[in-house]
Amino acid sequence: TRLLLQNWWRKKQFVEIGTELERLQRRVEHRVATVRQAETEQRMIRDRRMALQLSRKLEMEFQQARVRRRQEREAGIRKAQELFARVDQLERRGQFGDALKLVAQALEFDPDCAGTAVLVRKRLIAARDQVVRQTQAEQLERMFARAMELFKRQRYEAAALLFQQVVAQETFLQSSPSRLELGNR
Repeated sequence: TRLLLQNWWRKKQFVEIGTELERLQRRVEHRVATVRQAETEQRMIRDRRMALQLSRKLEMEFQQARVRRRQEREAGIRKAQELFARVDQLERRGQFGDALKLVAQALEFDPDCAGTAVLVRKRLIAARDQVVRQTQAEQLERMFARAMELFKRQRYEAAALLFQQVVAQETFLQSSPSRLELGNR
């Protein structure tokens, strides 16, 4: 009986030790799970903070880029206005080629001024064509006056040749379209 009692006592101790070990194992597993969950939560908090910082940084960079873009746009508009003012000066001096180049440059600085650029370009071409026509008309008048002078001096052949040149040139000028008309085709 004593042996049985000892065996029984040992079994009971083993059962108690096993039960205690199982409880310890569950507590350790629970503690490990709690620590892992805390680490995961800390990682998530850290990641969220980093994402928030990155978001703020990107928003600030976006706002700075927007301000720079607005400033560049305003500078482009000012430069285009300066160029259009210079175009007016060149037009008054009869420097139409240079003025047309400045219109193209103004359009590069401010693409939104395309409507204005088209109108100014047409005005410049019309003014240039007017100057050219006036110059040609003055040349024709001088040729005609020279022909009349030759005619009055009774140099009929020379006068006739000049009159023919006047008529031919006048016919040519009347039949040729202006550059403005060519540009609209």
